[in-house]
Amino acid sequence: MKKEKSDLRIRKTKRALYQALEDLLKKKSLNQITVTELSALAEINKGTFYLHYGDIYELYQDALSRHLKEIVERMDYMPLLFTNAEKFANKLITTSLQESIFRDDIFFKKENIPFNQNAFVYFCNTLSEKALACGEISNTPENRSKLMFLFSGTGTLLRYYDGTDTEIIKGILTSSIVALFPPV
Repeated sequence: MKKEKSDLRIRKTKRALYQALEDLLKKKSLNQITVTELSALAEINKGTFYLHYGDIYELYQDALSRHLKEIVERMDYMPLLFTNAEKFANKLITTSLQESIFRDDIFFKKENIPFNQNAFVYFCNTLSEKALACGEISNTPENRSKLMFLFSGTGTLLRYYDGTDTEIIKGILTSSIVALFPPV
């Protein structure tokens, strides 16, 4: 019973910290936020903050990872990865290029970009976890590696996308999916 209460308190504290961080990020960059103001806004004391995080940057990384998981959860087309590779590739590329999921995102404002070195890894890991959760393939080291390869490669292509060759990128993604996860 005590463990459940402790877990609930931890979840509530972290939820308050995440919300306070997001509220402050709407007004200023991460390097301008102090633990004192964050704790006050979250209605916890600084000691409680330090029970959970070593510094504001550790909280940011935890919140960024959680935020990217929320974004991936909204991607309702993940099952297409294994049932219709071409449609999946089209939706992923089109969504990424035309409906930028990071537009107006507080974590991806210009002044916060220097703190996002791990965002790409978090995002690829979360996409891989969601793909595995579809249940179409087994959760093996090989399949996890294939998914990371697929998503990190696609992410790299999109990161340096210059506005041309969209169809080529869709084709590469489609053929890679089929090669890595042949239809059964």
